[in-house]
This record gives sequence, C-alpha cells and structure tokens, in this order.
Amino acid sequence: NEIDKRLKYFEEMKENDFSPNVIIYSSIINVLMKNNEINNALKHFEEMKLNQIIINSIINGFMKNNDYNN
Repeated sequence: NEIDKRLKYFEEMKENDFSPNVIIYSSIINVLMKNNEINNALKHFEEMKLNQIIINSIINGFMKNNDYNN
C-alpha cells in the first residue's frame, strides 16, 4: 500500500543519517491523517517536535558560546 511505501522510504532516510525536515514530516503526517492513522501521525508529530527542539538547542548553544565555526 502507498502509506507503507512512504513510511518505509521515510525510515530508510533516517537510517541513512538523513535528518528529515519539517516539510518531510508534514508530508508524512498529512498522508497519515488523510488515511485516518491518527496515532501514527501523532507519533511522527512528537518525533518531529523532538528533532526540532534538539536542533534549536544545539544552535542556541553555539550562539551563546560564540562558536560559529562548528
């Protein structure tokens, strides 16, 4: 099924150290919601929020320490 294909591709991206951005997460969440897979969509939403929090924390840490070279 189409959802399974997309989710498999999404998981392969993460396994290959590709960090999905908000657009990719939104696309996955949108497909899941349209197919009434609400719990799965919420799981991906929580994962997206966590990733964004971590990224923001790292950026803030570099900025506060004036470490722009890393």
